[in-house]
Amino acid sequence: MMKSSETEREDSKIILLANGVSDDGDTYLKIPKFYTINLHLLEGMMMKATEIDLQLPAGTCISGIEGWCNGLLCLSSSSKTDLFLSNPTTRKHWQLPSPLPKKKTESIISPSQEICVYGFGYDGTGDDYKVIRVTEDYLNQGIGVLKPISQEVQVYSQKSNSWKHLPQFPYFIGNRRWPNPGKLVNHALHWVMEDSDDDVIAAFDLRTEQYHTVPLPPEIVERKESANPSSKSPSWPWILEVLEGFLCVMKRQDSTTLNLWIMEEYGVKDSWTEFVFQKFPSVVCPNPVPISISNSRRRKGEIFFHDNRYVFSYDAESQMLRKVVFFPSYIASSGYPLISSSLVQPGPSC
Repeated sequence: MMKSSETEREDSKIILLANGVSDDGDTYLKIPKFYTINLHLLEGMMMKATEIDLQLPAGTCISGIEGWCNGLLCLSSSSKTDLFLSNPTTRKHWQLPSPLPKKKTESIISPSQEICVYGFGYDGTGDDYKVIRVTEDYLNQGIGVLKPISQEVQVYSQKSNSWKHLPQFPYFIGNRRWPNPGKLVNHALHWVMEDSDDDVIAAFDLRTEQYHTVPLPPEIVERKESANPSSKSPSWPWILEVLEGFLCVMKRQDSTTLNLWIMEEYGVKDSWTEFVFQKFPSVVCPNPVPISISNSRRRKGEIFFHDNRYVFSYDAESQMLRKVVFFPSYIASSGYPLISSSLVQPGPSC
């Protein structure tokens, strides 16, 4: 399997946000916790993740990870309006100014729901860190049915320390209850969006601030077109992730088989390579997120996945799935960033 030249493997760690049920009996963690593990230290026995203190300013309430790049995390509050850039290595932080007020629309329809997603990345051409914010208003037309009314896009530039409005995407986030942050690959942020009734991989180029799409794996398109709408068999959605610096698409074939595609040449449809993982039961690992591929001689070909309370390893040769890391708290679905230690400053005055 190819390796991305952009992926740093030395001292790589996974930083996860715990935001759920804890082992001490609390029904909910009012103060989210962050955990770190070093994947290079995993040897045989299951280890416990280490809690870390980001030393955020007093009174700061963080509820989500909205992106990660070059050792920095983009963190948000529950209101999705208070944003911080944080370096877990140096414990330095930078609070972003508030996003611009929403533009007034001429629509006479009052939205019943707002969806907001973010993305964070580095513009190498302009030597600038950027945060993109996409908000959409929806009209609830019934259980699980949302009709998009409007969309607004803003981008933050660290260099100017300001936000500006951008033209809206040609696509909508769609009927997704928990949309994920943009996935950073090839200087662009990527989301699963909807074009009419079809899913697309929509992208925002951080250098040009232009939109484009990335082709889906042909097998995903073919299976969707051939699917029987009257079938009573469970249908699993496809999920967009990043693995070793490459775009990655996952979809369950059935309750014991996981299909994974990696785009080995960015933007090239024929470069999607499929991997089929047998003996990958959904009852054990229902929502796997790929986080790393082992590069050591002893564990070559082993892939690490995260799912709620554990990190799993899957050995493709033996088809063995095992738990290797335990988290004391339920890990929220807001982010699973694999980052490397860095000394990058999160803000100009840090």
